[in-house]
Amino acid sequence: ASMTRPQMVEAIKQHSAPRGLSRMPKRDLQRVMRELGLKCASMTRPQLVEAIKKQSAGVARTRDPLAVVRSPEFSRVISFGETVRPSCIVVLFHGLNDNAASTCEGLEPWAEQLAGSLVVVPQSPDRSEVWTRDDGGYDWLQQEGRQNIRDAEANRRELSRVTSVRMRQINAWLERVLDAYGLGPEQLILVGCSQGSILSAICGVSVGARGVVVLGGVPGQPVYSAAARDYVGGCGLNWLTLVGRRPETLPQFCVVNGTRDKFVNLTRVSAMLSEFDCTWYVDEGAGHDFPWRWYWASLNWMRSLL
Repeated sequence: ASMTRPQMVEAIKQHSAPRGLSRMPKRDLQRVMRELGLKCASMTRPQLVEAIKKQSAGVARTRDPLAVVRSPEFSRVISFGETVRPSCIVVLFHGLNDNAASTCEGLEPWAEQLAGSLVVVPQSPDRSEVWTRDDGGYDWLQQEGRQNIRDAEANRRELSRVTSVRMRQINAWLERVLDAYGLGPEQLILVGCSQGSILSAICGVSVGARGVVVLGGVPGQPVYSAAARDYVGGCGLNWLTLVGRRPETLPQFCVVNGTRDKFVNLTRVSAMLSEFDCTWYVDEGAGHDFPWRWYWASLNWMRSLL
């Protein structure tokens, strides 16, 4: 009774999954219709369900899309570029022990050069357990660290678990953002730095994005120990095995790495991405450095893609 219209719409959308709305009593469905200002006296139960679904989707598209972009499920979201009617959305994921502000500093030209694009930089909700930045470091794949850290398989299971949870969260958010702007995955590019490239790769493949940019990746991950309250080792995974059913259209990849990057095994990355259309930018002698030339190489590739 005390819900606002946007709150009601969100509640309806949550119930729109199978066995959600269909389980609501008919009188409750009729009440929702009346609250939304719609006539429903002669409607059957299936007609009520379909009408509510259409109404909730329509209202969701007309609400402030930036409210969807700046979801409270993240600790911060920075956005710049075309915020009203973007023709493309570029999402940039920061690395481990980094944050949104640092990651997108100086990248305003991306929005200028990618005409009509909205650039979105979310920040993980989880502070890094071990961070060295004065302005705060964050971790997309925060581990509990209670497994036997000497057991390599246990470490892989823990990393697979936290990564799968984060992938599902990001995918759901991306779907809502695209829906809010009336766009499809073919108008989405995901960019990831270091740890963030794990997300750009697996989410890009699972949602069928237009393109994926990997900067300093795709890396392995450190293993966290709750007992030591520190990272105590490393673990490599074929991250794309975490993606379940893949869409028919797969993304193109742009992979930007240095030859002396001790966190990235280029042979392993090449094998992981062997089935995809990849453009490689290999920076001879560079490490896990992220020089400006990497970002401009990414920008040029994205421009060619659009």
